[in-house]
Amino acid sequence: MTIGIYWSNSYPQLMGKFTSGPVLTKLDHGLAPFVYAEQLTLRSGNWYAVVLTWDRPGNKLQLYVNGMLMGYYNQAGNFDNGKEELYIGNPAMIIRDLVISDRIPQEQEIRDNYKSKRPSGNEPADEDIRKAVVLIDHPPLEMERDPSWKEAYSCSFKNKEDLKSWIFQTGDLYRDIFDVRITEDGLLIKTPKEIGLDSRMYLWSPKSFQGDQWIEFDFRLESPAGLALLAICTRGAYGEDHFEDHGVEKTGSMDIILNKTLNYHWEYMRRVEMMRTDVETQYLSKNPWHWRMHYSCFPRLQENHWYRLRLLKIGNRLHGSIDGKTVFDVKDDLHANNGPVLNFGRIGLRQMYNTTMRYKNFSVYQKQIK
Repeated sequence: MTIGIYWSNSYPQLMGKFTSGPVLTKLDHGLAPFVYAEQLTLRSGNWYAVVLTWDRPGNKLQLYVNGMLMGYYNQAGNFDNGKEELYIGNPAMIIRDLVISDRIPQEQEIRDNYKSKRPSGNEPADEDIRKAVVLIDHPPLEMERDPSWKEAYSCSFKNKEDLKSWIFQTGDLYRDIFDVRITEDGLLIKTPKEIGLDSRMYLWSPKSFQGDQWIEFDFRLESPAGLALLAICTRGAYGEDHFEDHGVEKTGSMDIILNKTLNYHWEYMRRVEMMRTDVETQYLSKNPWHWRMHYSCFPRLQENHWYRLRLLKIGNRLHGSIDGKTVFDVKDDLHANNGPVLNFGRIGLRQMYNTTMRYKNFSVYQKQIK
């Protein structure tokens, strides 16, 4: 298709696109004409009212489902021209009430229209969407770090020696213009503004960690845009240390964590072109199965403000919080056809292009087994 809307049980789940061929790879080289809902579980017997709006001269796309905004892209570019044919249908779905208009409706109009036609049994579908797009308070962590947790690694990121043992991974094209250095106020990482695989980078911990882990560090966002994530239990397919056994590839591509290693990764600061700007969208995935373990929204982070990030892995439980406010509390399931529960590997900090962050007080505690 050139222009179309489709759903799939992969990532992202609901896509509106305005170009032919694969679209996600286009982000590796520039702006792209698509908008998506990252997580949209379809329930049998429920209706989904999809509204896709596009403003080609304004480079703006929006995607609503059941009256709620699930995705937008306000810097869309490189649109293709549509063709003459229209294809519609799916053997597993009933589709009705197709409307194509040359007018972009207001958000309130979209909400009101869905409300007026909403089927009485649609609450399960609406609740799924609310959990993804509405700010919801979650219960705080019910435990404290007691003496059974022993410090396995720590660094303040304020001494020059702290950085020497970490592995810096990126490509060669922009390597010399990355700003990665220790300052009096912590570890500064500033990535190039250019969009490309070589304008993204990783920092991998000096060692691997095994078993239950309690990870904490402080971070400060110093750019209006960008993306930062934390990867844990990053190892090879056979339990090996991926970087010792296979070397450090010269790339900053997501392919390292999405397809070449086993890991959990949490995207906790996401301000790239297709993400919402009124909140911080939160994404937790298990790789290389691309299993979406959690998707939600968190209050907007302030620039130049220190936050405390905490990620616990206890058995098959993963609990993430920012400044003590729970982001997710989920359990891995080894029977869900998404691989085993992960419990060994390195920790990685990753930043995309056009991102400036500062880090300090990084520590890892491990639960002692009696």
